[in-house]
Amino acid sequence: MGRALAPTVPTDGQLYIFDSATGQFVPAQVTEKSLSFSDNTTEDANTSQHGLAPKGVTGTSQFWRQDWTLANPTILRKSGVATRGGSTASGTQNIAHGLGEVPGFVRIIALYNTPTNTAPFGISYGTYNGSATTAISIIGNTNASSSTTDTTNIISLLENNTTFNSQVATITVDATNISLAWTRGSGGGVSGTIFILFEVTP
Repeated sequence: MGRALAPTVPTDGQLYIFDSATGQFVPAQVTEKSLSFSDNTTEDANTSQHGLAPKGVTGTSQFWRQDWTLANPTILRKSGVATRGGSTASGTQNIAHGLGEVPGFVRIIALYNTPTNTAPFGISYGTYNGSATTAISIIGNTNASSSTTDTTNIISLLENNTTFNSQVATITVDATNISLAWTRGSGGGVSGTIFILFEVTP
């Protein structure tokens, strides 16, 4: 006996099951929270007519159900700003990151300058992945500038192309804070205020 497909032209994306009562395929029952297949089955003494319902079951029976939920995946990310005086003595600065867990990745941009025509400036861009630190920085004034790389300090701010006037910081993290261990150069740090932009992800 042939089996017809109902409808004749199936709907794209629709699930179908075989209805033994009509000899046709019919749309499966789908709800928002569950996926269910039900069927009217007729049993003889030995076999199920369509081979899917549990043997010995007659009438309407639900033979498979899977609860499911769909969630749109999101990347948890927190960011914020902080400041530090350019001439502040060496010490630890704790910055609450708000992630609620130990960050697996930290990105920090730090800069300083003073509002005069001859003022030096410095910009530092650093990352930390839980074990390795990598940073780049640029410093300059009216007469000279230079760029550096650093695999120890996540922030490296120099003034007048010398470590004599500098502020550098290593990083550690926990579930609450980014901890920056600052070391001020022997010349008294850098000019003005250091502005810090941070970003953390798990």
